[in-house]
Amino acid sequence: MTIALFLCAVPLALPFQEEGPAKGGSGWVIDELDAPGERTARWPSLGVPGSTVDSSRAWLVWTEDVEGGQRLYGASFEDESWSDPVAIASGAEWFVNWADAPRIGVNGSVLVATWLDRLGEGTYAYGVRFKTSADRGKAWSTSRFLHSDRSPTEHGFASLVPLGDGGFAALWLDGRGMGSDAGPGTMAVRTTVIGKDGSIGDEIQLDERVCECCPTDMVALADGSLVVAYRDRSEAEVRDIVVQRGRPGDRTSWKRARFLLEDGWRIPGCPVNGPSLDARENRVALAWYTGAEARAHVRVAFSDAGVSSFGRSVDCESVNAVGRVQVAYMDGGAAVVWMDEDPEIGSNWFVRWVGEDLVLEEALCLGSAKGDRRAGYPTLQRLGDRLLCLFTDVEYGGLRAFSLRRR
Repeated sequence: MTIALFLCAVPLALPFQEEGPAKGGSGWVIDELDAPGERTARWPSLGVPGSTVDSSRAWLVWTEDVEGGQRLYGASFEDESWSDPVAIASGAEWFVNWADAPRIGVNGSVLVATWLDRLGEGTYAYGVRFKTSADRGKAWSTSRFLHSDRSPTEHGFASLVPLGDGGFAALWLDGRGMGSDAGPGTMAVRTTVIGKDGSIGDEIQLDERVCECCPTDMVALADGSLVVAYRDRSEAEVRDIVVQRGRPGDRTSWKRARFLLEDGWRIPGCPVNGPSLDARENRVALAWYTGAEARAHVRVAFSDAGVSSFGRSVDCESVNAVGRVQVAYMDGGAAVVWMDEDPEIGSNWFVRWVGEDLVLEEALCLGSAKGDRRAGYPTLQRLGDRLLCLFTDVEYGGLRAFSLRRR
């Protein structure tokens, strides 16, 4: 059952906008869907779309509190309804965090799910565990750590994308260098390949100095290469988004990270706000949050074929962006979902259409983002000719789900 509605469907006030890109009216039809999970369900994550993903089906994971700890659940969405939730893993000592949520990768009948488990007694001593399923989630393997390092340091913010051979590429922040006796060390970003049988390939370090706790993202292009994005960290504490491209498992194919779009945002700490990517064939849409120019805003840009460069970016014209962006690339443009704060209507999730010509439509409010950190990140996935979007409802508990379709 769906309920057609527009939730707090008011355009954002734009008090600081003097002259900007042209804007059209809203082109969305938004239906609220039933959502899986109990009242303690939170921080949902949809599977990353790719060329090997069945576009008529989506997979979701989320975390719930259970007696003695936490449990990771999964469910599929097909024919307008959710399957019965499947318990993937449980634990009493998990690291459960609003910004570093579990992930699900989907490659035909093969699934891989990640979550965070303790590696020591320190607050941020944890690592990324994963399980695989070869039968669409009916049975799951024994869990393993994704990374070879077991030092009591931070390992997290994983991203997954399906590969043409039935396996997955994985990306994560790796803090093994932060435990160095020589000093505080730095956070790195690493990648590997998970085979469809659950095997793990060699690790490749892509960058030795990145922001410590901003989510990463990754997509696969039609030619089989990968594009990754993450927040870098320079010696001068400039923390802008960088992009790299390479081939899964091929160490020599990865080149030095490039600031394809430079904001020059200097901040002496992690803003806990990562980028979001989505691809169509060999082009990429990139959305990100920045505090450059002494204000908080969300930006979007589109790459050329092959992601050798990005064109001009456009500001989503938020009032007071909190960020936590998600982007989905569709025909003619992209949908961007982010959190915004307004003194009159509070914190809410907004969606806005950005055309490839950088023309903006009006922003629509999807629902409340009350609860600040407890609201976590939204999750967004293309599903045929529409989008599926979920987020945590802190005020009433549980998850909320929406279908977004272009008129």
